[in-house]
Amino acid sequence: MTQEQSHKLVSLFYAHLLHVDEVCHNPEDQHNAMLNLCTDILEKLKLYSVQEIIDIIKTNYEEFPISSSDISQFSDLIACVHKTPYLIIASKLKDISYRQMGYLLLQSPKKEAAYIKYGENQAKTAAQIGLCSVDRGKINISYMGIVFTKLTEREQQELTPKLLLYIPIIQNYFAANRDTALIQKYLNQLSVSTQERRMRSINTLIEHIEQSCK
Repeated sequence: MTQEQSHKLVSLFYAHLLHVDEVCHNPEDQHNAMLNLCTDILEKLKLYSVQEIIDIIKTNYEEFPISSSDISQFSDLIACVHKTPYLIIASKLKDISYRQMGYLLLQSPKKEAAYIKYGENQAKTAAQIGLCSVDRGKINISYMGIVFTKLTEREQQELTPKLLLYIPIIQNYFAANRDTALIQKYLNQLSVSTQERRMRSINTLIEHIEQSCK
């Protein structure tokens, strides 16, 4: 693959045109074209720095529309990126509920409402990153999630800030030259108390990416 082809593949990935975040129904199929595509994408992402990827995203970029449900909220980024996809696969369950996901992640006595909220927030953020699919409250592993979990811990850590750029609201921020006013515009859809919680999550994502740009 030429440099131009690699650039194009990365660009299509961040434009959400490759459908790698859809449900993988047969993760054991080694000849699955989508799994092979995800492998190619992650290999290409390794070739670029985070700032180079931001520059690629800016090329012919169109702003993603952002509704209140597109504004990330989570408690633990490690749980979203590293634990959620692994636990979905390890559980061998399909159509996992938020309560089930919360229990798998927390593994400690909690009220049912706590399991539901925790599972929902971590799973939805993992889905925004492309590592699982959440559809009408049912959680399943995605093509990208399958491939990502097979990487070494070092590879996962290297790729994490690059995958965080897959999140639409985060892409919009960096494509707009780190425009904090843009983030506030999106947050204004929410109540003041909810804005504060969501802003903490957004700041965590931005800071993780920025650290990799240094």
